[in-house]
Amino acid sequence: MSTNESNEPVNNASTATESDSTDPAKIEADIARHREDLSATVDELTDRLDVKKRAKRQVNDLKMHAADFKGQGLNRVQDLKTRAQQPQNVELATLAAQVLALVAGVAAVAGAIWWWRR
Repeated sequence: MSTNESNEPVNNASTATESDSTDPAKIEADIARHREDLSATVDELTDRLDVKKRAKRQVNDLKMHAADFKGQGLNRVQDLKTRAQQPQNVELATLAAQVLALVAGVAAVAGAIWWWRR
C-alpha cells in the first residue's frame, strides 16, 4: 500500500477507479451524460424565462380555475333547486347567499381574464 500526504494508507480500490476513469469509452459516456444534463437544464431555464409561455400557462390556469368555480356554482344551484322543492327548508336563505357570492366570484374572475386579455 502507498500513503498520501497525511500518511494515511491509500486503498487499491481508489487507484482502480482512477484507472477506470481513463477509459475512453467511459469518459465519452460521462461527457454524453453531462451534455444531456446540461441540455435539460438549459431547456428548463428557457421554459422558465419564456414570458409568452408563462402568460399562456397562467391564463389556462385561470380558465381552469374559473371552470371549476363555475362547476361548483352549478352544483350549488342544482342543490338549491332540490332543496327549494322540499317543504321544510331552513337553510334556503344561506344557500342562496352562497350561490350569489359564487356567481359574483365567477363574474369577477371572468372580468379579470377579459381585462387582462385586452
